[in-house]
Amino acid sequence: MARILIVDDNENNRFVLNDVLEDDGHELIEAVDGCDALRSIESRLPDLILLDVFMPNMDGIECCRRLQSQDRTRSIPIILVTALAADEHVVRGLDAGAIDYVTKPFQRHIVQARVRAALRVKTAMDELEDRNRQVRRLAAELEEKNRTLSEMAMHDGLTGLPNRVLLINRLDHALSRWRRDPDQQFALLFLDFDHFKSINDTLGHEAGDALLKSIAERLRASLRDLDTVGALPSRLGGDEFIVLLEELDDLEQVPSITRRIETALARPHDVGDRPVISKASIGIVTSGRDYRNAHEIVRDADRAMYRAKESGGGRAVRFSREMQEHLDEDRQRRCGLRDAIDLDQLQVHYQPVVDLRDESIRGIEAVVRWSDPARGLLVADQFMPFAEQAGMVVPIGRIVFEKLAAQWQVWRERNINPRNITVNIWPSQLRDPDLTDAVDAVIEVSGMAPSQLTLDIPESAFLELRGEHESFVSHLRKKGVRLSMDACGKGQSAMMRLHRLPIDVLKIDRTVISSLGAQREYAAIVQAIVSLAHNLDMTVVAVGIETGEQIALLQALECDCGQGWFLAEPMPAERIERFLTGARRRIQSA
Repeated sequence: MARILIVDDNENNRFVLNDVLEDDGHELIEAVDGCDALRSIESRLPDLILLDVFMPNMDGIECCRRLQSQDRTRSIPIILVTALAADEHVVRGLDAGAIDYVTKPFQRHIVQARVRAALRVKTAMDELEDRNRQVRRLAAELEEKNRTLSEMAMHDGLTGLPNRVLLINRLDHALSRWRRDPDQQFALLFLDFDHFKSINDTLGHEAGDALLKSIAERLRASLRDLDTVGALPSRLGGDEFIVLLEELDDLEQVPSITRRIETALARPHDVGDRPVISKASIGIVTSGRDYRNAHEIVRDADRAMYRAKESGGGRAVRFSREMQEHLDEDRQRRCGLRDAIDLDQLQVHYQPVVDLRDESIRGIEAVVRWSDPARGLLVADQFMPFAEQAGMVVPIGRIVFEKLAAQWQVWRERNINPRNITVNIWPSQLRDPDLTDAVDAVIEVSGMAPSQLTLDIPESAFLELRGEHESFVSHLRKKGVRLSMDACGKGQSAMMRLHRLPIDVLKIDRTVISSLGAQREYAAIVQAIVSLAHNLDMTVVAVGIETGEQIALLQALECDCGQGWFLAEPMPAERIERFLTGARRRIQSA
């Protein structure tokens, strides 16, 4: 049932229309002119209006215009009522917004049909509007969700700071502005917090998260009232934060802003029940260099930050030309080492281990050499420390394993027995999950007995043995592989833990041996090491023997074995074969 408004100043016309339409059960209301019609719909809208064209006060044309001018009434269908179908007023009414017309005198079935058609149009329009409203609502919800997702994609979930995506976007824009106008200067500060991992490990991850939130708030607060500088603090992840400074009038502003940040961050942070102090190492890059994109700027700021850490931490370092030159050198060395690995430029030389009591050969030590086309034959100290930093020790170590295993197999076939072989293990090799398999492969391929293989591990690495390292050592001990502790007496000492370490051989560092004879206290150090090692049933090897005087002193102190250029230098495989064969003949003839 529809609500229909009949507007006509003629009472008889209203009566006839009521009679025609009441059969369909519609709710019918009446108005005598346009003004009366507008008043009647203020409280409730009709579904359809039958509107006479000619009326006093306000005619149908004007009433139609006013209804169409208001959002509230614009969608109500209007049927004009007129005496003549060709009347120009009908045309004006249709132009004003009416959708149809009926003529007087009324024909019952025509009026009913046109009213039904108009109501169908009204129903369809209402349904369409409902759908449009639903579409608009869904579109608004989708836009809000997209805005939320975009916000999440551009911001860090923990701290609410901009993340790497937003930072890189802003930094690229800053770089583009500087290229167009060099006066549009900027700077990037890369912050990494010293000892954050230990805070996480000791206080827990919740405390670590609380610290990161506190750091983020300190960054916001310290940058909030910079009047002439645009500052964007952001979090890359973990304990790494970046501050982008834009619109700098002068790059000399950067140090003062950096100090301001350092001061804000240096105050104790309230984390749980205790105050926590965590200073930042800061790397700084400023506009003025020939960067191609934002990623290169972040890279160099990261490098400067690591230089700050290497300098003791808790300080700021600006990326410089000298640092770039150093990085270029590192890059060349890295490429050279890759070539050494890929082009088979690495060699294994062998140095005899001599019994100081009878000068017999107790074994050999495998040492790596690099046959560099540009610099000649390099000893391990000239490239392995860098390989350790560059993460290239593990592949080099595997090459050494493979070469010595193959060489030992050749010696077995030639009936040459070096007795045992020592292989150097670098600290990063202990973190290689495949190290156990690599050692097992050496024994299997070479055919040597496990007891003929000694792994030489630095003293510093023994001090840090834990978890997976201890399981590796336990596997070696069960298999029968011997362990040697290298660099004993150098730096931090493991002597107090010696009785608990699974060691067969103790090697006295060359820095101690080189001072024998020159400084009396070093003889006392060697004597103490030898005495303790012998009490623990360990063999003692002195490394770096260079004089006969050192040999005499070591013999007097009852040191078991020695290595050094005075006794025998490291040699390639063919020379060590001759050396071992000659030594065997000397022993047999004796």
